[in-house]
Amino acid sequence: MSDTIFITKNGFRREKWDGEIRQNVEVPIKDIVHELRVACEIEQGVTLGDIFKAVSQHELLMYVIGSFAWCRPEAFHKEAEKPAVPSDLHFIELVKHIEIDQFGADAHVDVHGVGPNDSGEIVNNWSIELTPVNELASVPVRLDPNVKVLKDYQEIASAPSCFSLFEVLQEIYFEISFHGSPQDRQEFADEMALRVKEIKSGEAKLVPFDLKETVQ
Repeated sequence: MSDTIFITKNGFRREKWDGEIRQNVEVPIKDIVHELRVACEIEQGVTLGDIFKAVSQHELLMYVIGSFAWCRPEAFHKEAEKPAVPSDLHFIELVKHIEIDQFGADAHVDVHGVGPNDSGEIVNNWSIELTPVNELASVPVRLDPNVKVLKDYQEIASAPSCFSLFEVLQEIYFEISFHGSPQDRQEFADEMALRVKEIKSGEAKLVPFDLKETVQ
């Protein structure tokens, strides 16, 4: 057993294993930034909006997140408060992956939405980077308790694992800010939508792709 930081609907809670009574006990959090390397769990039902509220209570944590994300977190917290039609995603999931190939192994965290596709089938490959966060604010966030080992894009093994608080916050804020601020993200999404429309209408000038010219 070890220390754990829980993300709850009421903010952060820290628990420590007490060897004498052999159970976890709640202990005060002096500075949440000092807890970034501690193992993290997200309580059931906690949403993206709940995580935003927990983070916004800590000024230094906001600064730290703004240092590694593509945009200051305040912009997304403000956007999350705007009225919106909620996403139909069932939840947002963070999964640890280790991918093995002939060159070695690469570890990373995948952040994706889980929900229905156009056929009603539940899939776990929805990207959330272009979705306004006010549409995602009510969506629960979950951590996969197992790290997946992949080879040739196929899972070959898995093992119990955990996330640190830093990993959880880093991956969430990096994902939602991948295209910059909410305004930058919307401009990029609008540009992509325009390009798709031009391709479908035949207005776009397409360049033929010759595979032979690209393979040496």
